[in-house]
Amino acid sequence: MRELERLHDIDKRYRIFGMIFLLSNKLETIGNSFLGELTTKQWFFMLTLSTFFENPPTLSQLANQMGTSHQNSKQLAIRLQEKGFLTIEKDELDNRVLRIYSTKKIEEYMKVRQNKDHKFIEEFFSVLRNSEIQELDEVLFRLMDSIQNIEEELS
Repeated sequence: MRELERLHDIDKRYRIFGMIFLLSNKLETIGNSFLGELTTKQWFFMLTLSTFFENPPTLSQLANQMGTSHQNSKQLAIRLQEKGFLTIEKDELDNRVLRIYSTKKIEEYMKVRQNKDHKFIEEFFSVLRNSEIQELDEVLFRLMDSIQNIEEELS
């Protein structure tokens, strides 16, 4: 009880910042047990690949979209290739560049999981009203803009 009382004395911005990390960690832990043969990061890699790119992206493009390093995304890609979800191939025009190609296994995996994933999302957001979901969506977009501005200032 004392720990919770101390939370009320903390600047709400710091409390929110900490809760974002805690929420992220808990979602990753739950996802790792929920997703079967994939880790949460591997699932996010595949989701990013299938959602944001019409043509096979380079590894660097995918890493940038995910907000992770080239090396981290390469390790994820290697593991997913070993599991048959994608292939990593050298670019035809530049052998230094690696391109990521999805396989049919991604589509099959997502079809099999669709109902279970939808149920999880419904349950997770069930504590919020539609207006709160809309507001949270807008707030998160503004925070993403803010972090992009900070990244630009740091580079």
